[in-house]
Amino acid sequence: MTLLPTSIAVGAAGHRTDHIQAWKKLDSVTHVVADYGGANDDTGDQSTVINNAITDVSAAGGGLVVLEKGTWRIASSLLEKAKVHVKGFGIGVTIIKATPAASGFPFLIQPTNQRGDLETRCTISDLTLDGNLRAGGWGVNQGGLLYAGTDWDIQRVRFYDTNYFKLWMSRVSHVSVRKCIWESTGGANDNIGGGTCDDILIEECFFASDISGNVFDLVRADNVTFRKNYVAGTQAVYFEGCRHCTIEDNYLYTLSVKSDGGYAHCFRNPQGMRIHRNHFEGRGAASTAIELPYAASATLPVESGGSNVITGNVIRNYQKNGIRKTWSKQAAWPVVQEGGDVIADNTVVNTNMDGTNTVTTGQGILDNAGIVLHGGRGDVIGHNTVVDRRNEIQVLTFTPGSLSGNFTLTHGADTTSAITWAPQPEVIRDALALLTSIGTGNVAVTGAQGGPYEIEFIGAKANTNMSAMTVDNTNLVGGTGSITVYQEGSAALTPYAVSIGGTSLGSNDPTVDKFVIEGNTGVGLTGATVNVRGVIAQILNTNRIKDNPGYNPKGVAAITVTASPFTYTNNDYVSEVVYIRAGTVSDISKNATTIFAASPATVYLEPGEAVVVTYSVAPTMTKDRK
Repeated sequence: MTLLPTSIAVGAAGHRTDHIQAWKKLDSVTHVVADYGGANDDTGDQSTVINNAITDVSAAGGGLVVLEKGTWRIASSLLEKAKVHVKGFGIGVTIIKATPAASGFPFLIQPTNQRGDLETRCTISDLTLDGNLRAGGWGVNQGGLLYAGTDWDIQRVRFYDTNYFKLWMSRVSHVSVRKCIWESTGGANDNIGGGTCDDILIEECFFASDISGNVFDLVRADNVTFRKNYVAGTQAVYFEGCRHCTIEDNYLYTLSVKSDGGYAHCFRNPQGMRIHRNHFEGRGAASTAIELPYAASATLPVESGGSNVITGNVIRNYQKNGIRKTWSKQAAWPVVQEGGDVIADNTVVNTNMDGTNTVTTGQGILDNAGIVLHGGRGDVIGHNTVVDRRNEIQVLTFTPGSLSGNFTLTHGADTTSAITWAPQPEVIRDALALLTSIGTGNVAVTGAQGGPYEIEFIGAKANTNMSAMTVDNTNLVGGTGSITVYQEGSAALTPYAVSIGGTSLGSNDPTVDKFVIEGNTGVGLTGATVNVRGVIAQILNTNRIKDNPGYNPKGVAAITVTASPFTYTNNDYVSEVVYIRAGTVSDISKNATTIFAASPATVYLEPGEAVVVTYSVAPTMTKDRK
């Protein structure tokens, strides 16, 4: 109900003409139909009447402008003003719908004069913003949905069918976007775009598979939290030149945390970014789950990045890499990173899905490993697990509705007994295990009762391409079941858990310096846990590689002794013991200091350290790598 005095008059245009002082003291709640005569029947142009309500409520010190149930057609922007909460009756219940025009308006709702720094402390909630792109007729950069200002709160809004950005934020701060839905856009613009923002929250939003453009792309934004969002399609999330942001607990397709080079001003590299506990699903189609590219310019200023943390993420099924960090520096700006990055405790399942073994980028040729470090300084890559598990996975789903009866599953020439509707996963497992073509212990089924059910072939059927099952729905009442192949079974393809360096680097100079690569595990890979791709000039002997099961080199190996004085440098990235035996040796030095005057001798070398042996008869030298 309204708290406004009943004596307030409404003019022909819907604007209050009297008694403004009478309601300034009230907590203003204005209903646009009841108090302004607005029409919510998808006719006419209601922008003037809504704007008048917004103006009056703001002038009174702020309050609530309620858009009743129905469709509010507008042909010009709603101009939000300070301290006004525009509220509907729910997503799909209250709809603000645009009338397209080639010379129309950039956003359905925006701050007056697009001054988001002045029209502050606003809320938009519980409604649908419909850009009506399907009607046709929009001009370039027209028909966006919402331009947010400082201290705006956006809750339970459906962003739908727009010609331009769905949500735009530029030079604003303290904006929260929560529990919103993003659907259907035909333009190439981002769903959430803008830049130079601070303290932004995007939380518990759903991005449907039919959106186009990037899910999110902010440039030079700081202190952004992107949390608990779900991306159903194949759209990317970008943080360009951003700092001190948190991306956590999301379901994502791809994420790029990168320099903002390319906008013709300068290069600001990512710093202090936190990427935690996200689930990435590449569906065998995306190249890389998480990209962390540093960049520089020969002509433009460069701001260094660093101290980024990537931990606890689960990454599955990417064509190239799970996590890829690249580094490009120029002579004019040799320092692009200050502070090491941490990549730790991540689980990567199946990379190299395209079977090409390498990826050619603008920074060189890199391995299709779980984690790739092309360059950097002071990074820690620790306790990650990279698994190659290419078991066939088929998904059984049922159409929504009240079902009853039973169904059967057929694999090859074998058919299960009747399975009563809404079985527990183990019921399906046991029925399939009885088939001759599958067998006991060769299938696992997970999922909620009623589906969808994920059916994975394991045991003797692991890493095997299985024929697709079929569903017989004859005795199923009220709906149908179907099988889709989520992942075809195949032999292992992932070459390495961690790869450092690259080849064909050109002028990028991506030095790998002072890394610690420790405790990483590879399971079912075609190669070693760690691969060093490149030469010592790029992958400096200041790096440490230790305690990675399956990493080679390790153990004992012979050292080829050349002319005296002979210098051996530990370029193996692991601690070594060097044994010097026999021969006629007159001096053994380390760090320009004599430590022995004859053989036999044992010398301990850390990566990068060297021993110099002076002799008249060559000794035998071996190294034991830990």
